[in-house]
Amino acid sequence: MQKKIESKRVPFDLFIKQVLRHLIKTDFKKKPPIILVNGVAEQYESWYFNTGPLAENFLVHVPNLYLFSADNYLRELQKVSVPWIADRLKTYLDSFVTTPPYYLVGSSSGCQTIVTLATKHPELVSKLVLICPSGLGGDENLPVIDGVSKRNLAAMIAAIFYNKKDFVIDEIVDILKERFENKKWRLGFVRMAQVTKKNCIINNLLELKQPILFICGEEDQIIPIWQAYEAIKKMRDHGSNVRMIVIPKCGHAPQIERAQFVNEQIREFLIGREPKEAERFARLEGKRLISFDLDQAASRALLAGKKAEHIVQEVSVP
Repeated sequence: MQKKIESKRVPFDLFIKQVLRHLIKTDFKKKPPIILVNGVAEQYESWYFNTGPLAENFLVHVPNLYLFSADNYLRELQKVSVPWIADRLKTYLDSFVTTPPYYLVGSSSGCQTIVTLATKHPELVSKLVLICPSGLGGDENLPVIDGVSKRNLAAMIAAIFYNKKDFVIDEIVDILKERFENKKWRLGFVRMAQVTKKNCIINNLLELKQPILFICGEEDQIIPIWQAYEAIKKMRDHGSNVRMIVIPKCGHAPQIERAQFVNEQIREFLIGREPKEAERFARLEGKRLISFDLDQAASRALLAGKKAEHIVQEVSVP
């Protein structure tokens, strides 16, 4: 006969003490808040490989700003714009995040949201990381719209990644298929994709005084990398504090395809050492970080798709 084990209830005052002790040990003030804002197509799940590692150094927040099927979103569908989404982010920060300034990290069209917020409320933002940013003024290939209209979700996902074998899998296709079956969600999704495609953030970028890091995939089929090169050139000519890292054999979602490296670069940029001038443009080559000083000759060479060998400096990558 088994002996019955009685569960002991923890007194409420002891429970409160335990919670307070945990909060004190956590010491939120020592960890700066970092806000991860995804693009329209990726959704907030795209930060799955980043939240855990970044939580070692930051208080990580991943707001779900695109509630496409929510009734209030659909009621205001004609008002939806990038500033409108940026205001939603501002409301989230005011409500749920500790004292500013914040580190903002965006991917794809999420970069438009954080840049717009930083322009409207510069006092809230310390540094920005832009991963494959959209809205740089050139044409963009948006397979998300074709994927929705033609129900070709596998092709839509394939356009995002360079390494299609590992990331275009049935599980991801099934998740998106389930979401797109929701007519409200599909309607809101397409509307937001159309809005971000028409929006340009170049003038916003030129206004910002905060340090900015671009991280781009060299094989990005959504946002051609030359758009980032031109944006960097304009920003440097304007006196902006900007750095760029280009990852070869990587598509439109480096935070997924090259998660470990991206996490390291975000961590170093936000709380590590400041880069030297010659490291403000960098290109990953295997286990080496090859850096370019963006002088006029280098800018012209990079825009022409050349390597600018005469100004290469090798920097070890951890």
